[in-house]
Amino acid sequence: MIRNIIFCFFLIYAEFCFADSIPNIQVENFSFYVDSGNLKLNGILCIPSSSQISEKKVVIMQTPPYPSDANYHGMYSELAEVFAHSGIASLRFENRAKNLNISGEEVTMYNQADDLHDAFLSLKRDRRFATYKIGLLGHSEGGSAVAIESSKNNDIAFAIILSSCGIKGTDFIYYQSTLRIDYLKLHSIQDKWIRKEIWDKIRIIERYDSPTIIQSKLKEHDAMLYNDSVFRIKAYGNMTLHQVYKQTLDKWANPHFIAVTKYDPKVYYSKISCPIILLYGKMDEWMDWKDNADGIEKIFIDIKKRNYEILRLDSINHSYCKCDVYTPFFTSISHMKSKNIEYSTSIWRKIINWIATLQ
Repeated sequence: MIRNIIFCFFLIYAEFCFADSIPNIQVENFSFYVDSGNLKLNGILCIPSSSQISEKKVVIMQTPPYPSDANYHGMYSELAEVFAHSGIASLRFENRAKNLNISGEEVTMYNQADDLHDAFLSLKRDRRFATYKIGLLGHSEGGSAVAIESSKNNDIAFAIILSSCGIKGTDFIYYQSTLRIDYLKLHSIQDKWIRKEIWDKIRIIERYDSPTIIQSKLKEHDAMLYNDSVFRIKAYGNMTLHQVYKQTLDKWANPHFIAVTKYDPKVYYSKISCPIILLYGKMDEWMDWKDNADGIEKIFIDIKKRNYEILRLDSINHSYCKCDVYTPFFTSISHMKSKNIEYSTSIWRKIINWIATLQ
């Protein structure tokens, strides 16, 4: 009996002592229109209590183009909570691929940047945020969308980019397309053929602007290879030429793939005037973290940009989970679909600390 009384007293005391340390977070639905008013995206606004707000800042978060709800596998919902506990408001929203129930291949980083812009305008029209500094955050290809919007919109107060492309799209696509070959350490004539074929297709996309011409040139390239009986047997097996065409066009000629291949980060990062922080995990299984981080840094050095920071993080993978052993992307591709992802919250603290330094 006495033990129960003591326990109840402790609970009351703990609630009294720690209530003020837990901010009163207001969570509400926030929808806005994109694509010239033809599509409504549904988002979640997370606002800390007024007593927790030291400086008025709000972060808009963007996902990569592939279908995702506002929580983005729990990464953005967790970030929103961390932000709110630090006095920072946030807006996260479903992407258009999720809303339209289409594949990510039909959506580009430029569509994503347009959606960010519309989200920004919607927040500015909300009187509660009229005097707020609005920043952007994007992960992976969502980071490219942030770079594009930040390069065009001087009203963006700051940008946070997580593991995004920092090299030319042609090199980025070649790296990802040859990861399996590099990991398996194949050294054969077939390996060389495959690498050459990949480069040839990348060059076609790089050379032509019209999607119709790109498709036509890719088909010409496939027909030439298919007519080589030795290569056909090794590369295509029993596939018909029509099946080869379809396989190539599905992968290489969709709007998303073309946009990534043609992407040049220098075009956008060289025009970003706001403070920016970029983070790269050294266990990234999707991209060469060093080449991409160094690529962005070179752009900033060339233009003498001062208000930036690049963090290279030990034991962190592309999903921002703790990872002590490198795992190739094609063996970890289902990781983001897991319901038990544990993000490295210490990384979120680094972002919070950086935001706190901004004037």
